[in-house]
Order: sequence, then structure tokens, then C-alpha cells
Amino acid sequence: MTLGRAASISGLAAVVLLSCGTDTGNGVVTMRVGLTGSGAAPVARDAQGTPFTIEAAQVFVRRIDLKPDSAVDCSLIDPAGPVSCSGGLVRIEGPAIVDLFTRSSTPALQLEVPAGIYRRVDIRLDFGRPNDGLPPPGHPLEDRTLVGSGTFDDGGGPTGFDFALEFNADARFESGDGFEVAPGASSEALLLLDATTWLSAVSITQCLAAGDLTLTGGRLQLADGRGACRALEAAIVDAVRKSGRLER
Repeated sequence: MTLGRAASISGLAAVVLLSCGTDTGNGVVTMRVGLTGSGAAPVARDAQGTPFTIEAAQVFVRRIDLKPDSAVDCSLIDPAGPVSCSGGLVRIEGPAIVDLFTRSSTPALQLEVPAGIYRRVDIRLDFGRPNDGLPPPGHPLEDRTLVGSGTFDDGGGPTGFDFALEFNADARFESGDGFEVAPGASSEALLLLDATTWLSAVSITQCLAAGDLTLTGGRLQLADGRGACRALEAAIVDAVRKSGRLER
């Protein structure tokens, strides 16, 4: 995938917005991927209940699959664009970099899709490769899927922590109500990850006390350690992909 392919998402969105308001059988949807809550830094508690405040997070998105409630009309989708359609599935090809705090993405995920009701969205989270056009060389998401940082209370004082996870998995976002894309109209879908659940299966506090995790340069790296934390990354990845919910 080339940079031109990645940038085509934004280019198509601009064209679509100009034509919005005509009854074409398609509508424009803005996909906003982020964290639950309204701007406050989420607090994730580990298995011992220690609070970890997540203060920054970015994720690399390979593609987004929208699953309509019933078959949709794919005849007006441009086969050369970033959206493909086969009736039972509408796929938005990336890549895209998403800031989970601002719910903004590069490029913008604002696209023309077939009209219909969508109750499930799957996002393929993947590691970024610069030869795909995104991320640029040297970006934190180069060869990584999810990166972030924050602070936790390490025995009475705030200590920084970081995570830089590499994985390839689908995160599912569902809602009984879903969201509707009407012909010639604009709509928005919120694809939210509940970061407060990401560390609940990991015994970080216990691992630190046992020496199975250690601080580096005064900061904790949430990466595989020893003992109870030898599979720390896999536990966080599993929690991330299960933490999605769909809102409108």
C-alpha cells in the first residue's frame, strides 16, 4: 500500500462532502476511534487494584469492516477508492494513525458508504510499516500497534510508565441500536475502547514487588517480564481487543 493510497481516504472524503445532500443511495459516515469517557484520562487498575492513569495513546489501524443489518446497495461505490462493498460487508482500507484521546485520525476516516443500519464494526489493529505510507519513519508506531504512556503510584509517589505493543488482531464494536447512514446525509459513529479494563488481568504490582518487572530510567515499561508477568503483553492485547463498544 502506498502513501497515495493512504491519502486517498482524505481526498475521497473531500469530494463526498461537496456532493452531500443529494439522494445518491450513499451517505457519509465519520468514524471516530477513541477511548470511553469525555476527555478525562482513564484509570486502569491492575489485578492488585493499583491505579494506572493512561495519559496518551495512539493506535495503528489497518482497515475497518462495517457489517450492515441487511444487504446494502454496493452499485454506487467507486471500486478504485478506499471503500469496497460486497453486500454483507463494507470495508474501509487504511492505513490510519489514530490518537485515542482526541479521537482524530491521519488521514481522516470520513467516507462515503452505502446507506443502511450498521450494528457491528470490526477494526483490524496492526503494526505500522513505513513502506505502507504510514507511519513515517521514526514514528512511535513504526513496527508497533498500540503505544502510550501514563503514571501510577509506586509506593507513595507518581512514577511514569510506557507501553509499545506489537500485534495483529480485530477489535469488535457492537451496539443493539447501531448507527444509520441515510442517503445523501452525514452521520457519525463512535468506536470506543474502554481503557479502564486493559490491566485488570495483569499482576503488575505483584511483579514489581517480586522483581519480575523493573524500572528503567525511572519508568516502568509494560512489557513481558518474568514470573506472573511473563505474558503481560498478551494479556493487555486480549483486554484491548475485547474492550470495544459502538456508540453514535
